[in-house]
Amino acid sequence: MIKTNITSFFIVVSALYSFSLRGQSKEKNIIAFQGAHIFNGKTFKKKNFYSVNGVLSFKKRTYTDTIYNLDGMYVIPPFGDAHTHNLDREWQLRFLPKKYLLEGTFYVQNLTSKFKETQKTRPFFKSKETPDVKFAHQGLTSTIGHPFMAYEPFAMGLPYEDWNDNLDSIRGSRIDLDNSYIFIDDVTSIDEKLKIYFKEPPDIAKIFLINSENHESNFGNKTIGDNGLSIEVAEEVVKRLKKQNLKVYAHIESAYDFEKGIDMGVDYFAHMPGYNWNGSPDTKAKYFINNKLINKAVRNKVGIIPTLGQGFSRKLKDSVAKREFMKDFLVRFHKKGGKLIFGADAFNQTMSGEIALLMELKIFDSKTILQMLCIETPKAIFPNRKIGELKEGFEASFLVLKEDPLKDIVALKNIHLLIKQGIEISK
Repeated sequence: MIKTNITSFFIVVSALYSFSLRGQSKEKNIIAFQGAHIFNGKTFKKKNFYSVNGVLSFKKRTYTDTIYNLDGMYVIPPFGDAHTHNLDREWQLRFLPKKYLLEGTFYVQNLTSKFKETQKTRPFFKSKETPDVKFAHQGLTSTIGHPFMAYEPFAMGLPYEDWNDNLDSIRGSRIDLDNSYIFIDDVTSIDEKLKIYFKEPPDIAKIFLINSENHESNFGNKTIGDNGLSIEVAEEVVKRLKKQNLKVYAHIESAYDFEKGIDMGVDYFAHMPGYNWNGSPDTKAKYFINNKLINKAVRNKVGIIPTLGQGFSRKLKDSVAKREFMKDFLVRFHKKGGKLIFGADAFNQTMSGEIALLMELKIFDSKTILQMLCIETPKAIFPNRKIGELKEGFEASFLVLKEDPLKDIVALKNIHLLIKQGIEISK
């Protein structure tokens, strides 16, 4: 009886001491994750860890609010989508943010958004239970250049099947001017046009270079979307964007666009050169990037978003040649030390299709794919945040997988648990 009372006494004292420590501590919401294998950028190491106020810690705590037994599962940082045109429409908020989260994509970058609509949707993404989003606002191009056709017919209320019969009306319409696109046709108008752009500063900037070696002739024809900024205008625009400390992304088509973009200081390319090549050997030279130019890109530390889904069209007659063309460039660029980040550029769709294509390529091993999706892409989107790694003091955002993705990358599709800044995302 005496022994039992003494034991009970120590249990009570221990509990009171723990409660006292907790009362003195500034730490709150302490969640323990036990028995997991943690990805360190190269391999997995088994260790326990904590989320403390939404921040990762590997220092042992004497008390916790919640304990998750992960029982040998595998923990990786979340994915990012570095190229989309989603989440600037209010109607998408009903379903698309949740879809992003459940596939493991926590960081999203809209590389041309509808300015007025973005003002409405931005507040939605202040919650820890939504993806974190950056917006580039209007696309900077020349008159009726890309992305004009991607926005204006919709603003006019025209269904897709009626576009060809209404090209003259579309060409003359300006309903979405300064909302989805801004036209800059000459150097003298740059400052005036950028006043519109900087009225409410974007998070990043997007310019358009469309076969700029032929800009003069393309700008003079009536083909919608056949042009972007001239090189002269683009160079001056990029200088002004850089003065505002904006990362500059460029839509490109040709090898010429790519080299000129590097020279003017573009940070990232929204597509790989030749993503839209039709596979014909007659035009391959226009899009082919030789090793000398790859070396130049690597020296200038530019990044590329390949947009595999935009390039791997199975409808093309020469789709095999196209696929080999893309694979060849990606392998050479990566081997030289080039930075590849990923984004789907698929309207109203998330990253799952792009991730599947990256796996299907079979040109990168599982470790490289994890590094690209979980480390490089999130860090490119939010370079000033502690994300993309599972380290002390970094944000407690991660995915828990049932199987080892280094053994089989398909394990990325089987997510057991999603934690964003210490909060479990419900399925």
